[in-house]
Formats: sequence, C-alpha cells, structure tokens
Amino acid sequence: MINEIAAPGHLHNDPASYLVQNAQAIAIRACHTQSRKDGTPALLHPLAVSTHLSLAGICDERIHATAWLHDVLEENPEQHDELLAVIHQVMPEDVTKHILMLTDDMRLPDEQRKAAQLKRFDAAPHAVRIVKLADLLANLQSLPPFWDGPKRIARSNHCWKMLALLANTNTYLESRIRHELLHAPWGLPISLDTTAGKKLEVSQ
Repeated sequence: MINEIAAPGHLHNDPASYLVQNAQAIAIRACHTQSRKDGTPALLHPLAVSTHLSLAGICDERIHATAWLHDVLEENPEQHDELLAVIHQVMPEDVTKHILMLTDDMRLPDEQRKAAQLKRFDAAPHAVRIVKLADLLANLQSLPPFWDGPKRIARSNHCWKMLALLANTNTYLESRIRHELLHAPWGLPISLDTTAGKKLEVSQ
C-alpha cells in the first residue's frame, strides 16, 4: 500500500515547493484507517500539531512537514522501512532527520521511552523542539478519557519536565501547555529536577 504513495498523482514532483502537501499525502495514506487512544481519527493529531504551530506564528514549511509526519513511523512499525524510504524520497534530509528524532522506540517500556525522550530533546535542534512543544499541547488536549489518575499524573509530570527542557523555544506554545497543566486537576504545579539537571519552578 505504501508504494502507492509514490505513484504519479499522489506526490508532487517538486518536493521543495510541496513539502506540506507531500507530508499530508504520506500521513493520509499511512494512517487514514487508524484511531488514537481517545477514539478520534489518528489524522486529527498531526492536523492539531500543525494548527498549533500556525497559531504560534510558525510558517516554515519544513517544520509543518515534520509535524505531519512526526508520528507516522512509530504508528506503523510493520511498514517502518517502507515509509522511511518514501520519506527519504520526497523530504529534505533535515526534515527526515527531524522526523527520526521525534520518533519513539515503541519497543521500550513507557518509563524508558520517556527517559529517552528527555535525553534526545535536550540536544535537539530548534525545529524538533518546537514540533515537540506543539505535540505536547495537542496530546494534553486529547488524553484518553479512560486513563486513571496515576496515569494522568505521570503524563503531567513528564510534560513539566519536557516544558523545562524546551524552555525559551516558543513563548506561545509554552504558555499554552502551562495553562493546560495548571487548569487540570491532575496537572497541579510542581517543582522537580529534570534529567538535564535544570530546576523547574512553576508558579501561577
């Protein structure tokens, strides 16, 4: 199925001018039948991430293309290599690298995966950091309703760590994430040390 993405009429022949359209085409072909944990169509998530980036004043097509594809590899492990080959074919090298930086190893237990995220994003370039902020915001706004309190609190703690790690990346996105956390009963303000050694001080 993925090979059909690269067929004539599915992708533009001038990738430099149609980055976002090509990224959308890949995401649609790979994820159009999938649903997220909250029951919504999977494609609503990259749309939300890209929308948050636009509201934050981000117009860079490379960043928006990365946003549309940031989850596509981890959500399709059985087609990982095939999808990655298509991405290599139509995306610039830096966009492909950024997509890979944003891709979690879903074989790892949750705690190890979150720890790997913190290590990875501490040294990530700005484009990766800002997509991750928009991803965090979109995820906070669509948590599965069946998650219990401890699961939501664990997500909150991880988000506070990421927020400290990605500080001074984009004021708008950071303030929106902080608002979501401060107004959720399970996301009350905390102080903690991140794995990057930075102190997080949260105040209303």
